[in-house]
Amino acid sequence: MADRFPIRYEIGGNIASAVLDALLEHLLAVQMTREYGGCDDAASLRKEAERISGNSALKVCNSELAPYMTDELDLFLLEHRLAFVKRTDARHEYGGQIEWWRPGMKHLAKWEFTNAEATEVHVSLEFLKKALEQRKTLRKVVAELEGVAPDPGPLILVSRASQKICGRRRARSVNGPARQSDAQQQTTV
Repeated sequence: MADRFPIRYEIGGNIASAVLDALLEHLLAVQMTREYGGCDDAASLRKEAERISGNSALKVCNSELAPYMTDELDLFLLEHRLAFVKRTDARHEYGGQIEWWRPGMKHLAKWEFTNAEATEVHVSLEFLKKALEQRKTLRKVVAELEGVAPDPGPLILVSRASQKICGRRRARSVNGPARQSDAQQQTTV
């Protein structure tokens, strides 16, 4: 049996109702709840998503989870371009780690040297020596560290109508200006 750890997610981004339903299925498949030891179902998680929409990230956790069990959830979040931060607490002989992704990033990023709750980044002497070898300034090192696990932003529920409008806008920007209908063309001639 694999070692199990407390794992927490913060999930943000624009999400349609159908995608939210699929996200809730993924969360419940790995028994993610709003608090450790909680007992949430799809309805309570949906209500929480509606409550926080536009204000904060959706925060869920599980106190006893093998890290490999969240692989499908991670892939789902990447596929649907939902920003997230995943914090795995230190336990047994393993240190804590933080993983994160934002739209525009090519790969999932990871920082493996944290405090026990994976809420603070620790810097090793080896990391600093490597930065010196690369002739990085302290300002550059600090900027890189500040980029570790940035806030994923709020989860925002979007309606079908706003998706259609956004889809039309994207289509126009990709295909050029929208074509006028025949009736509009006749009145402008």
